[in-house]
Amino acid sequence: MATLVDQEYTATDIIRKDLERGGFTKEEKKFLQGLAILIKQEKAVLVRDKNTVFVGIRKKPGVLEVHMYTLDNLTDMQEAMRVALESVKQSGVTTLESETENPKIIRLLKSLGLPLDVNKKGKKYAWTMEIAK
Repeated sequence: MATLVDQEYTATDIIRKDLERGGFTKEEKKFLQGLAILIKQEKAVLVRDKNTVFVGIRKKPGVLEVHMYTLDNLTDMQEAMRVALESVKQSGVTTLESETENPKIIRLLKSLGLPLDVNKKGKKYAWTMEIAK
């Protein structure tokens, strides 16, 4: 994956390009409209570092369901994860959860050194990370 940090992308550009890469462009407009509503209702938050955007959806107090959209290489993604963790720690979040089909993401999460619970379900890895305060 090429690093595109030299170019300026908005968070929306990053999400669109990642959705396009995954073949999800048919639902893009509906997805972005829904995301805007969630943010306006303070049910979702965005954290961005370099060309990686994290969307956190509030599931219950202290718990975010996390979705990552990126144009970065693995090294930059790892740094973006560290930045995002610091941001959510400061906001009182104690638990992150999500799913991925990419085992590289699980390895990156493990490299952060925080307690990570991973359960494999078919091709997907469901994970939960407890964040120390």
